[in-house]
Amino acid sequence: MSKDIREMIDKVKNFKLFVNENINFLEITNEPDFFRMKSSKENSKVYLTKDGKIKKVFKDIKDYDFNLTKEFFPTHPDVFPIVYDITDNVITMENLDTNKAKFEYNKINNFFKKNFKKSAYNFLYKDHSSIGSGNVEKTLQLPNNLPEEINSIFVKFRTLVYKIDKIVGNKNSLLDVHADNFGYDTNGNLKMIDI
Repeated sequence: MSKDIREMIDKVKNFKLFVNENINFLEITNEPDFFRMKSSKENSKVYLTKDGKIKKVFKDIKDYDFNLTKEFFPTHPDVFPIVYDITDNVITMENLDTNKAKFEYNKINNFFKKNFKKSAYNFLYKDHSSIGSGNVEKTLQLPNNLPEEINSIFVKFRTLVYKIDKIVGNKNSLLDVHADNFGYDTNGNLKMIDI
């Protein structure tokens, strides 16, 4: 095994992956610049470049996720990963620390399940099979006496979800609000990686 490939493998071992939940295996391709992360989602493939960016390659440019990402991510880098390039069916974007966000999301989720028998999703973003924005207004009423740490984390996530719901509006009937779809950039800003 070459030194370059060994260095890339070490980098990936220590790298916080953009997509955590759906990665089945890591494959070194013939292309020297990429690792291909095989996803159980068949509509796209995710690559990690040598310089630490993410390349998301969509099978079909008519894909719903591709078009939403192409439309909203470049113009809203405060709530989505920074987009560096869009060509044909490929979007190159910023890699985010999903591990920290997943840990925090799971912390509030476990708290809500234990104390209210409802998931964090019910308090962050509730879908009642409606189309369009307004789903955040249908969330459950949050109690006033949350522990400070839980409240602090919750406010970060809910603020982000509210912003995105207003941006996306009726273009997306249901935001994909779950632990694996959030990440922190290098400046500590919480962002959503998939809508």
